[in-house]
Amino acid sequence: MRDRLPYLIALAVAILAVCLVGVALAVLPAADQTALLFEIAKACVGVVPVAIFGVLVADLLRQRDRRKDRAQRQYEYRREFRAQLIEAYNGVKHVRRALRGAGLTPKSAALFSAADLQGLDSRLETLIGTQLALETLKREARAARSILDGQDDLARHLERLETFVNFIVKDWEKGRPDLAVGTPVVTLESWSRYAAFVADHPTPKEPDVDGSFRVASDLMEDIEAVLIPLVQHGIPD
Repeated sequence: MRDRLPYLIALAVAILAVCLVGVALAVLPAADQTALLFEIAKACVGVVPVAIFGVLVADLLRQRDRRKDRAQRQYEYRREFRAQLIEAYNGVKHVRRALRGAGLTPKSAALFSAADLQGLDSRLETLIGTQLALETLKREARAARSILDGQDDLARHLERLETFVNFIVKDWEKGRPDLAVGTPVVTLESWSRYAAFVADHPTPKEPDVDGSFRVASDLMEDIEAVLIPLVQHGIPD
């Protein structure tokens, strides 16, 4: 409705003018009617094209402004989407480094202390928050296909990354009741996804295993390969 408003106003003014001319012609003598029509014709030749041109130009400018505004919002959405994704991915890296730094890996010959168990729980609870953030981004990528140029690969990569983190969390959910103070830390070896997650990076010649962090880093590279061009393409002029 807003787009048609200038045209509706112009139409209303034209109708009003026609009505006024009709009234004037009805009450004026024939000679005066001819003079009036002549003056109206002269005015129309000069005014009407300018008025029409002005309305068209104003409408084109409004359309341009709307396109720029839409492009700006799209750019900001894509940039914010990428920022949230990077924050989630860095959260996964942070948890992995903290677990490794605390010695909570199957390579450890130590026994669990109360502080170890508390640290393990705290970091895995943080990882749950990251997994839920990735799940939100995955759903958002599906819902905002038009803003993300219909990039189905992006949603698939995000789903795989969220699943990667989810499996690590599930190891903790299933295995945590078996841990207690004095339990050997090497027990974590039975948590296959967790064990691969905190393990050293495999060499390029070694195959990736489920849970290996190289799987996550490769997925992030695939996601960035989709997102970065979208953000750069959407930078407003």
